[in-house]
Amino acid sequence: MRSVMLGLVVCLCAVHGLTQGRRQANAAGPHVFGDLKVEQYAPSRSYHVENYKVTARIDMEKGEIFGDEVVTLRPLGAGLKSFYLDSSQLQIDHVTLKGAALPFHLDGDKLWVTLDRGYSPADALDVRIVYHGNPQGRPFPDAGLSFIRPDAVNPKRPLEVWSYGWPQNNHFWFPCWDYPNDKSTSEVILTVPEPLSVVSNGALVKETHANGLATYDWAEQVPHSVYLVSIAVGPWTKYSQRYGSKAVDYYVPPGVDEATALRSFGLTPEMMAFYSKIYGVDYPYEKYAQTADHAFGGGTENISATSLAETTLHDARAEQDFPSLDLVSHELAHQWFGDLITEWSWDDAWLSEGFATFSAALYRGHHEGYDAFRYQIYEDQQTAMREDIGRYRRPIVDRHYTKPWEILDRTTYQKGAAVLDMLRYVMNDGVEKTPTADEPYFRALQAYLTAYRAGNVDTQNLIDMIRKTTGLELSWFFDEWVFKGGYPEYEVSTAYDSARRDEAVTVRQTQTVDAVTPLFDMPVHLVFHGAHGERQDEMERVHQLAETFHVTVGWTPVWVEFDPNDHIYKTLKIAEPVEALVARGERGETMMSRLWAAEQLGLVKGEGGKAAEEALMRMLERDSYWGVRVASAKALGSMGGEPAKSALLLALKQPNSHVRTAAVQALGQFAKDAGVRAMLMEHMRDDDSYAVEAMCARTLGSSGGAEALTALEAEVAVKPSHYVMAGVLEGLSHYKDATAQAIVMEQTKTGSTDEVREMAAFALTKMKAAKD
Repeated sequence: MRSVMLGLVVCLCAVHGLTQGRRQANAAGPHVFGDLKVEQYAPSRSYHVENYKVTARIDMEKGEIFGDEVVTLRPLGAGLKSFYLDSSQLQIDHVTLKGAALPFHLDGDKLWVTLDRGYSPADALDVRIVYHGNPQGRPFPDAGLSFIRPDAVNPKRPLEVWSYGWPQNNHFWFPCWDYPNDKSTSEVILTVPEPLSVVSNGALVKETHANGLATYDWAEQVPHSVYLVSIAVGPWTKYSQRYGSKAVDYYVPPGVDEATALRSFGLTPEMMAFYSKIYGVDYPYEKYAQTADHAFGGGTENISATSLAETTLHDARAEQDFPSLDLVSHELAHQWFGDLITEWSWDDAWLSEGFATFSAALYRGHHEGYDAFRYQIYEDQQTAMREDIGRYRRPIVDRHYTKPWEILDRTTYQKGAAVLDMLRYVMNDGVEKTPTADEPYFRALQAYLTAYRAGNVDTQNLIDMIRKTTGLELSWFFDEWVFKGGYPEYEVSTAYDSARRDEAVTVRQTQTVDAVTPLFDMPVHLVFHGAHGERQDEMERVHQLAETFHVTVGWTPVWVEFDPNDHIYKTLKIAEPVEALVARGERGETMMSRLWAAEQLGLVKGEGGKAAEEALMRMLERDSYWGVRVASAKALGSMGGEPAKSALLLALKQPNSHVRTAAVQALGQFAKDAGVRAMLMEHMRDDDSYAVEAMCARTLGSSGGAEALTALEAEVAVKPSHYVMAGVLEGLSHYKDATAQAIVMEQTKTGSTDEVREMAAFALTKMKAAKD
């Protein structure tokens, strides 16, 4: 599941102030995740559900559901005389077993049922529950079902109903054991008014049409946790591909053509083949469907039937900046990690979300090359680190949450992905290679998926399977990276003794070691580079607060790379002269080494500043990978000065839109310059990238002034794409005057799309906070 709501709204969010995680305090007190007095564990069960059969009818006008459900359950012990199911906002009409009524009562969100006698594990009980209710009394995403209908404010809204089961929301539309630690098969038989259709889990058993109503019978035969049961009702247009013999279907709103649907979803069969091969387990379900739902947030990995935000559909111009690749590959990866195997309890959510995030990076590398994979992991590291510094520090596996939503953070997703990349690095002894199913890492994952197929797992199961499959004892790794928090903060210095041909590499770990943050023990790849292309590789185990390694090198190293592919989630300072950084930035063999050099060159002040600036200008112009050019643009923006400004303006001509976007952002340092402002206004009106236009609007707005306000007002008037409108509204949010507020207020009214209205409301909130 991607936990973002509307990505376009996220870009309006204010940046958090920085603290130092759990181990320091801000003015409001310690910045601690969750509630240390709370420890969440999975609830105990007295029975196992074998199957849910939910037969239901939906009243689209009233937002009601009328259900007739059969829960097939088997006691886990002798003498089961009563049990409960989770149920909220549902009227229970009656409960029966073999046609005989059973006493029942509601206690909060529990439906308690009293059986006619004691039952044992030999008994399979078909308990029938007839119910009705309006399950939409809570806001998304806690509603269980969301009814999407046109109204006076939103006259263009489609008619849709979709479920959102994660984490424990399906009991708002059918009684169930609503926790992931039980798995069952399921069948959903849903009747809706024509011309609406229903997408659900598994195979379509039957479809009937009569008297203006349509009934769809879907059945999933692979056991799954109940939160993965789903429905998506709408006037769908369906496009199809195939993965082998299995249907791969895309359900999109009316009017969306096949080219648009395939632009977002067309790589799905290739992704399915990639994951099936690399993880050694073929796609396990009857079919795979994806629906593009209105007003949906991000995506959720319902078993064999993923739901995605309608906003992931985009035109050809948006593909360069807002592709669906990461979202689609992330949700697909969940069909293995999260659906086929599922965590026992939410504290192990990283076993779903970390794996899906890492898998999306793996697929990006497969699709775009190794540098793209490494850059994705780098971005995951940076995202996780911002949370660690700015919000809190916690272990990946942490029981101190109040609600499961709290655990869906950057530590679970992005740090989880970074840790899985490090795990592969450790298991491969630091050897760089294209992912193959026969390497130790993927052999262990194949065994893990196979052993726990259609079952539940915790982190210890993964540790045990690695040990069993490869013989590697990696409990120490998981203790550091999963059961504790933080990361190593390395400071490195080097000295070469030419007489002894000895390079001394001193490494210090400067993080504060405490109950949350350990002293890290990691193998580190060191690479020594000479003036004439010489190279020497070494592996060292870094595990002390301070230690010095002596390496025999037959020539004078110009620079030393410490973890050149950036596998280790860390901060790094290396005491080396500007000349070494310049050499690394222009001659470094790995993309990540050059990117790190660009970041460090941007910090150079005083003596050496000119050489650093000139090197960054060359890197911005020439580096082979756009991510390094982006880092160079950011570094030049932080340095300021006329040469940097000229280089950034020149970068606006580069074909890569990511580089142009970074150049625009960096030019914010010069936005009061008339020439720069003119260029920003030109690109806001006429760049082939929505992202560049949006960044121009943000940059102009943050610079202030009447001229920029006039330009932003003119941009609103032409009703740009919602991608660009996001930037325009953020730009306007920097103004406190009534004119800007009135412009933004207008976008909250009838005629604007749901996305634009939500962004405008957020901008108004930000403007009000600034005035207060």
